[in-house]
Amino acid sequence: MIILLSVFKVLLPMLYLVTWAGYLWVFLSDHPIPRRWCSRMAAVTVVIHIISSIVRGIVLGRLPMGAPLEFSSLLAESLLLTYLLIEGRWRVKQTGFLVVGVAFVLQFVASAFSTTAPAASPLLRDPGFAGHAVLVLLAYVAMSLSFIYAVLYLVQSRQLPAHEQAEWIKNQSRVSLAPRSDDMTLMILSGES
Repeated sequence: MIILLSVFKVLLPMLYLVTWAGYLWVFLSDHPIPRRWCSRMAAVTVVIHIISSIVRGIVLGRLPMGAPLEFSSLLAESLLLTYLLIEGRWRVKQTGFLVVGVAFVLQFVASAFSTTAPAASPLLRDPGFAGHAVLVLLAYVAMSLSFIYAVLYLVQSRQLPAHEQAEWIKNQSRVSLAPRSDDMTLMILSGES
């Protein structure tokens, strides 16, 4: 199992890098070849990363997020998985290079500097605390994606003339706009998501 973890430690950053290159190619040229394979490559990367996380959890006997670098790896996995869900919903592949780029950096750092069995809190063996840790991970993913898309919008807003920005914003449907905070509060209180 330790050998398998070592293989994943080398393989995962390479998979993230190849996936990022495909999304960058789509962003720069919108070529049909990477449009066909970049989502599939991202899905393969996520599946292999999930398998890696399961194997790591079995070897460690706990949720594999007890050290900051383990958390970084799971954050990269969650970012890519969430991005694939967003891409599947809105069919926009041009934003993938930024999200996958951040995930690649997180995974590269986690793979380059992590040890096989870092010391972790014994609380991670408790299912209640492990559930809380997973919710914290999801919160970090949401904040990270919000930040990435804010940066992407700032980059885009500098490239478009002011009248095109106004047109772009005006033509967006209500579904594609982020809900306001009071809408989110009402959704949480009513139990809807």
